[in-house]
Amino acid sequence: MLLEQAVQETDLQDESIRELAGTLREMLGTANAIPDLPVIPNTTDVIEAISRQSLQVASLIHEYTKLPWGGNSVLLLLDLVKSNNCLFVGRAIKIQIPGDLKSRIEVCRKNCAALKDDFYSRLHIDTNTQVKETNTQVKEMNTQVKETNTQVKEANTQLKEIKTGLHQNGTFLLP
Repeated sequence: MLLEQAVQETDLQDESIRELAGTLREMLGTANAIPDLPVIPNTTDVIEAISRQSLQVASLIHEYTKLPWGGNSVLLLLDLVKSNNCLFVGRAIKIQIPGDLKSRIEVCRKNCAALKDDFYSRLHIDTNTQVKETNTQVKEMNTQVKETNTQVKEANTQLKEIKTGLHQNGTFLLP
């Protein structure tokens, strides 16, 4: 039973590290895709915070892989005792992740989740700002188009008047 529990716990710890690695990949990819996300005054620079947190994640992964079992699921040291042509487990010693590393991994996971939420919140704010700016530019362009249409109509009216005047004077314009 001890062996099964140790393997299950190690699998959970390994999965936790794999999730952190996935989070690291996602955070860096996201930060690289939008490196110029504006900073809101008096708030955290989310891209800079992602960079710092990414270093923390990488450090934890590195530390985990340097543990005695190399980050793999080999957790038990067994002394096998041979007796009457049978093998028995004489002693099982479980190697665990140090408590402080375990808690730091959990804190890191929570920080990553919070940063992800902050990033998407800032991205929504930035997107909203860009949409407003785009709408303002579209309105300005519509105003310019209307002014240009008015100028074209005035030019067409003047051209018709010139043609009419030339025609009345006996001067004909070729089409």
